[in-house]
Amino acid sequence: MISTKPKTERESAALARARQLTDFVWTPLKDIPCYSRVDGQTVIPAGQEVTGFIYASCETNDRFLAENVSFESFITAIPNPYSKLYQPGHAALFACNFGIVCNSFVRYALGILPRIPTKHWLSIDGMRLIAKKGEYTAEDIKLLDVLHAFNDGRNHVALITDIIKDKNGKILYIEVSEAVRPRCKREKYTPEEYFEKYKVFALCRYDKLEEVPLLDEDIEQLVFQSGLQNKKPKIAIDNGNKSNYRVGDEVVVSVFLEGTDTVTLYKDGIIFENYKVTNTAVFPLSLPKGYYVATLENAKERVEFCVFDDEVSFTTDENKISICANPCDESAALSMIDFRAESGSISGLTDELTEEEIKSGKITREIPKDTKSFKVYYKNRYGVFTRGKINL
Repeated sequence: MISTKPKTERESAALARARQLTDFVWTPLKDIPCYSRVDGQTVIPAGQEVTGFIYASCETNDRFLAENVSFESFITAIPNPYSKLYQPGHAALFACNFGIVCNSFVRYALGILPRIPTKHWLSIDGMRLIAKKGEYTAEDIKLLDVLHAFNDGRNHVALITDIIKDKNGKILYIEVSEAVRPRCKREKYTPEEYFEKYKVFALCRYDKLEEVPLLDEDIEQLVFQSGLQNKKPKIAIDNGNKSNYRVGDEVVVSVFLEGTDTVTLYKDGIIFENYKVTNTAVFPLSLPKGYYVATLENAKERVEFCVFDDEVSFTTDENKISICANPCDESAALSMIDFRAESGSISGLTDELTEEEIKSGKITREIPKDTKSFKVYYKNRYGVFTRGKINL
């Protein structure tokens, strides 16, 4: 059997990104709430080895892996029994507080940054419909093609990550990688099996892959580094290392010791507070806006995080809206705005801002028809995040 080889560096990078999500092996310390199409399966059990990042629709808390939550943040949450990973879920269907969905899986693999809902998949710049459902054969499929369905009871996208042939060129298997409940996976199908399972899916192709920056090798090594997720930290925070908190959120610092040490908390590079800790200690902190580093002095370990202020005000005048995000600084710089109807994003395209708008924190736009709410997105050194939906 012969696998289809990527033809360019960017195709190789896209496949590597998909493998990050499907092949990462980890073991949870506690049961993790999840949801599945399998009746009665409500948790990923503690102590059971898991392959693939967890699936969860996290729009209520915006903790999407590879989008709002870095791999490092998620991986460092795994060995911390007090992390939000193990707390009761607040995402859709009571799934856990971190996750990835089908849409973000394919966008991450292909390097597509704007958050485009599946409903508007074909509005992505460079995404081209190759064939509608039932109108193509196995020979029409190419490596990294996208499967798309938004009708017939399905709302899903998936990615072709291998086409396996015999020595005479006959297609034996088609590999599909996707984010499904309860976790990301890749699976091989015979052509007959493939067309039965994906019979309602259209075939799409992303024509701008060669414009995507190459994979960050540091991230690749981080995800696949053997044993990283099993490393026992001596200091941890509940959102994971290099994560974001809003002003008013509790930052739960956990320390795991045999003896006594000092946690020194630095705010914006200056000592903010010292805490004497003995053995296992868990203490929540409510902190003002800023960048923080918490160090365990004797153990020489540290974690870092940001507390940001996401205050937003707005006014409307006929069909226009003026939005003011204040303060707007390094901890929470404006990035994008998304107008939403009751069923989701209006156009499927997140409106990127000008440099002046980002600097000033002020935006004026025409309000699209049927707008019921909007979301303002911010960006800082730890990623992109939103304050949540704001009703008009």
